[in-house]
Amino acid sequence: MSKKIAAVFLPLMALAFMGCGFYYSATPTPEQILLPTESAQELPLLVGDWHITINQSGGIAGTSRTLEISGSGDLTIFDMRTNKQIVARLPADKLAELVRLVASSKYHAPSEPSGCVDCFIYTLVINNGDRNFQAQLDDVSLPDSGLHPLLFFLGKYLSGPN
Repeated sequence: MSKKIAAVFLPLMALAFMGCGFYYSATPTPEQILLPTESAQELPLLVGDWHITINQSGGIAGTSRTLEISGSGDLTIFDMRTNKQIVARLPADKLAELVRLVASSKYHAPSEPSGCVDCFIYTLVINNGDRNFQAQLDDVSLPDSGLHPLLFFLGKYLSGPN
């Protein structure tokens, strides 16, 4: 019986780790990340050749979507569950709104894990070439993080351009 469990469990674990490696291979190294502090942390300004990536995962249905936006306004949405990709361009007014939202956001790190089991998990990465920022939040920690307006804006595009 234990051989049957191992025959099923080990390949599933290998797939899980491969999936994690796929996503996290594009994340910055620890030296590149600005670690949160006790006080509010300003996000990198969106100047030069910048990129924003937000990954939404979890929830009851096991969602796994990634949205990437570059300074040129190029927008890519990838749904890992359906293996579908959408490429579009963010309108100039929405791109300007995004730049304003990032400039006005200040990140407050959660003091402790929320313990939410079926929440969505949001991983936000901002890179402007000189500075990198990364934060991981869930539905419970998001409202107090200072990033709610920014993630609400980005979340509108996770299902596809409007």
